[in-house]
Amino acid sequence: MLTLLGSLLGFLSSAFPDFLKLWRDHADRKHELAILDRQMEAQRQGHTQRLEEIQCRPMWLKVRRSMPTPASPAV
Repeated sequence: MLTLLGSLLGFLSSAFPDFLKLWRDHADRKHELAILDRQMEAQRQGHTQRLEEIQCRPMWLKVRRSMPTPASPAV
């Protein structure tokens, strides 16, 4: 009976590092997915900001054209 328990304990202790590795891999993948989600959100916001800049550019050019130009200095 004691040898049976000893062999069972040996089997479980040899399998423990594999289970620990699986658990760590799962945690690593979960962390990497969270990072990728944040990067995608940042890119989405960056593209939205760029589109807003593109849309505002014609208005900015109109305002700039309507402003008077400074007089050239007298020499």
